Amino acid sequence: MESNPAVLSVAALASIAIVLGFSFSPAARQSHPLNLVLLFAFTAAEGVLVGAVSCQAATEVVVLAFGITAGVTVGLVGGCEDREHTHGEQQDIRCALLVHTDRTTAL
Repeated sequence: MESNPAVLSVAALASIAIVLGFSFSPAARQSHPLNLVLLFAFTAAEGVLVGAVSCQAATEVVVLAFGITAGVTVGLVGGCEDREHTHGEQQDIRCALLVHTDRTTAL
C-alpha cells in the first residue's frame, strides 16, 4: 500500500461512511437489498484495511493479533451461549462485545 496510499484512504473513508450511514439511517438498516450491499461494501473496505495493516506489520505481530482475537471471540461466544448463568442485559452486553471485538480487534 506504500505505492498507492489512495486505496487505503478510500477504504478507511468508505468504512467510516458506511458505519455512519447504518447508524443514522433506519432505511439503510432495514431495506433488504440496500443493507446487504452496504454490508458487503463495509466488509470489503475492512478487508482492504486489515490487509494493508497486516502487510506492514511483522509476521509475529499478525499471528499474535489473530490468536488474541480468536481467543476473545471464543470466550465471548461461550459467554453468549451460556444462558443458564447469564440473564437479560448481561447476555446482551456480552453479545454486543462480541460483535464490537470482531470489528475492532482485527485492525
